Amino acid sequence: MRSHLLKNYHLFWWVHIVYLQLISILGKNVFPARVACLGKDVFQNSALLNKQKLRLDVYLRQLKSGRAPIYNKISPYILRHDILPLIVQQCVEPWSIKLIKRSRFFVIDSYSELTDQEFRHRQDGWSFCANYSDINYDTDFNTHYECLGLLPNDRIQGNYAEFFKWLRSINPKISIVFINFPTNLDSREKFRERGEIIYHAIESLKLENIYNLKVNESLVTSDASDKFPYHFSSFTKNEFIALLDQIPDLMN
Repeated sequence: MRSHLLKNYHLFWWVHIVYLQLISILGKNVFPARVACLGKDVFQNSALLNKQKLRLDVYLRQLKSGRAPIYNKISPYILRHDILPLIVQQCVEPWSIKLIKRSRFFVIDSYSELTDQEFRHRQDGWSFCANYSDINYDTDFNTHYECLGLLPNDRIQGNYAEFFKWLRSINPKISIVFINFPTNLDSREKFRERGEIIYHAIESLKLENIYNLKVNESLVTSDASDKFPYHFSSFTKNEFIALLDQIPDLMN
């Protein structure tokens, strides 16, 4: 079943790219993106070519090495089936260069750099990203993979600077919408600290046409049906939508 997902997702991905290119030509909002649940929810009226768990430092390394993760070497170790498409996304071409060249905006959030761990294949040298809890360790996973952990705090700013430089080498006019995941519902201090580091890293880049969006903590509430600290209420999502509405031409 899991190998069929790879074949089906490869086909879906290429059909999806063609579809998005077509509707962008016809005038619909289509944005290349790297967002998790919050970003997908607040952009639900736009079409996204999304790579949810592709941590940017890992992607930049893939660009330089030409080595992408191999799905069939990862899927046996993933605990939940709903995570598998997010693994496949890392194993196929990340974004359509044609779409980036045509797009007015690139949409990104902080979640992958905030929480995703890097796992490196010991023999092949390529890496994939996932939350630590996504992995089944009651296997020989640790024999084949080394956990390199979170992106170190002192590399966060440089990582974003390098990625945005690459992005604008393809489309110098593209604007960047950066959504900061609220961290105040998370009881773990290191993630609250990382959230602040990410926000200030984006601020310090001082790039033109980058919208660094953050909602006041007093306006952040959890989803009543789900106490996961990164699933938010409709009220909080609407606060982010209000910030998006202030960006010129984003939703036109």
